[in-house]
Amino acid sequence: ALDGPDGAGKDDQTTYLQQALGAAGIPCVQVHETKGTPDGTALYNMLTTGNSNRWSGFAEACLWSAARNKTNLDVVEPALEEGTWVLSNRT
Repeated sequence: ALDGPDGAGKDDQTTYLQQALGAAGIPCVQVHETKGTPDGTALYNMLTTGNSNRWSGFAEACLWSAARNKTNLDVVEPALEEGTWVLSNRT
């Protein structure tokens, strides 16, 4: 997992790593941890647009966790079960 603030280059580095692994014959998939599924993207957009004070800290943590969980269930776990490497770009 590559982690860091917005604009740090996580997308670029994850893409470079995916290309290098692919060239070496290693199957891999790139995923954005919170926006890895349509549901996760919808939750991400809810959390990052509009009034930033509309969520309590607890509610916001639950929504971020839900977005990450959806990506894990729908993308990460199936890929790992197939033996595919997962490159995660975390927000």
